[in-house]
Amino acid sequence: MLVSLFCTYLSFFYYCYIKQTMAIISFQEIVLDNNQKFHYTVHPFEMKNSLGKVIALLQEYVITTSDTIVDPSYYKLYKTKEGYWYEIEAENSKPQKIIRQLKSAINSIEKGFENNGGQN
Repeated sequence: MLVSLFCTYLSFFYYCYIKQTMAIISFQEIVLDNNQKFHYTVHPFEMKNSLGKVIALLQEYVITTSDTIVDPSYYKLYKTKEGYWYEIEAENSKPQKIIRQLKSAINSIEKGFENNGGQN
């Protein structure tokens, strides 16, 4: 009982810590080399197997172009807590060059965020 209570507390603290970190880095702007501007938000995403059991907790990056009237495209990218990008097959129809540039830009922003002690 005590171990179960401790595990519940630990998992709750872990989930809240992830949510707090994600809230801090939300609504960032990305400017690529060709001056394309994007905005992104970060949300927790639970990947489930066919039985509905959670197999991974990922960060979902929803990226939109800054001018959604002219170019209403969006991208969804997924990242593990270890920092690895995860590909979901349904999202592979987007141009790979832009996706690579967006991933690189997000990694740079987050690395700078961590190096500044959480201040951006």
